[in-house]
Amino acid sequence: MTTLDQAPTELAGTKSRLALRLRVEHALTAGTVVSLLALWTLLSHYGLVNPLFLPPPEAVWSSFVEVLTKGYQGQQLHQHMEASLARILAGYFTACVVGIPLGLLMGFTYTVLVASEIVAATAGIGWMIWDASKFLLSDVVIMGLFVLGLTGLALDWAIRQFERFVTPWRFA
Repeated sequence: MTTLDQAPTELAGTKSRLALRLRVEHALTAGTVVSLLALWTLLSHYGLVNPLFLPPPEAVWSSFVEVLTKGYQGQQLHQHMEASLARILAGYFTACVVGIPLGLLMGFTYTVLVASEIVAATAGIGWMIWDASKFLLSDVVIMGLFVLGLTGLALDWAIRQFERFVTPWRFA
């Protein structure tokens, strides 16, 4: 059997393993939901938890139907959902309006920096890589790429540390 003959068999085996994994994940998810619902029902039925803190499932379902049909505080459920989604989308689009141009500007700035090093500089990592490549000094090119990559990792780490310092509540 050639390698080409084995490929469909291996692909079918990979697909069947993936399908089995998905079935197991779905079964575990469904089992977890059913188990938690059963535990909730038992805890509330036998009065093991104060209904003020954990109302029975029937009460929660009744509240859902009531808010869906009659509303809560003068608005139906879909109106509450619209208000929440409007806030979420406003935040998302605001982040896009600020973040995308800022990211493009940073990328453009980086590109200009590297391009200016290639065109007009006589020093710098970009210039060193470009100059070494002209003379087929592959060891210097690869070393320069490593330095560039490590510098990028170091800058990423520094920015993350600065973010932790400026917004400590996000990492608490």
